[in-house]
Amino acid sequence: MNSDDWMDLALRVTEGTATPEDRRRLEAELIERPERREEWLRLRQELQRAREAMADAADLGEHPEEAAVGKGANKEEDLPATAGGRVRWWWAGLAAAGIALGWWLGRPGTGREGVVGAESPRVAYVVPEHGSLIVEQAGERRTVDRPTPLVGGEIIRAPGNQDVLLLTAEGRVRRHPSGEVVVPTGQPPAETVRSWWTTTLATIAARPGMRGGGVIRVHCPRGATRMRSPEIHWSAVTGKTYDVELRDQLLPARAPWRVTGVVPPLSLGALQADPLVENGIYLLVVAESGRPMTAASVRFLVEASAADPGVEAGPSAGLTEAFQAVAASPARTGDAWLRWHQLPAAWRESELGRRLELAIHEP
Repeated sequence: MNSDDWMDLALRVTEGTATPEDRRRLEAELIERPERREEWLRLRQELQRAREAMADAADLGEHPEEAAVGKGANKEEDLPATAGGRVRWWWAGLAAAGIALGWWLGRPGTGREGVVGAESPRVAYVVPEHGSLIVEQAGERRTVDRPTPLVGGEIIRAPGNQDVLLLTAEGRVRRHPSGEVVVPTGQPPAETVRSWWTTTLATIAARPGMRGGGVIRVHCPRGATRMRSPEIHWSAVTGKTYDVELRDQLLPARAPWRVTGVVPPLSLGALQADPLVENGIYLLVVAESGRPMTAASVRFLVEASAADPGVEAGPSAGLTEAFQAVAASPARTGDAWLRWHQLPAAWRESELGRRLELAIHEP
């Protein structure tokens, strides 16, 4: 019985949908392969935690007053520390559910993207540029068409002797023109690896995705940017309009550029602003129209190499640009958000896509 068949069988038995024959097969597998017993126990424990998390979430939904967000607070995580203990335990339950999901996605031999194992340190991700690639590891061969994690020792083959593109733990882009690459083993120095690269899959699975709610969050530009005329994006609520102001922090006497009653995305031209100056520092303020207390603001730096690149052709180029942006120092977080947002859904939901989302989402 292969890993996929085993997991499907174990899930059916745990969920109570198994037939008598399924249960006999499970018992025989546990007797024949004792190592399966620990997996079976862990699965039952994690699914029980997931059920408890869902029950707590449903209970919380019936008592929304217990999770009320502080009025007027412009914070994404502004939840009460406790509400009769419910909020605390609700998030703990969701984390447990995330552990189960991360463990399942990362199990070796499942045929899923996390085939290398959830806790195996990644040395790089291989990014297909022109169709599928062949990845061989420990005598097993698989075809991949999305960014795929590597732990070292894999052999990667590209059809037609095409380049092999690797994004490494140190934040570098490696292009190998031979069409075949043996991924080196060994981990880089810990100080060269970003936290979002080493965050466990369980933690990533338990995190909420990018969200807006009633809170304004400026997505782009943010951090540093290479764009002199960046498109401005922020979280918005349908039916509401916003006031946007841009101030030159190095020329405080200069009148700010301002526009009212707009929705995202907003071009720099709509602000009637000149192209941003290289090495300039700017303050961007976004508020709900008529409600200045809702304002959110970000400062950003325009890099000396600033330009106005067009949309990258193909997901591999966009993903690589997003990766380079978050790996830069200072990070070009807004540029990364724009590139990440333009990726196909399957690439955004890949393991590397979720890691980039985590990096972009961090304050």
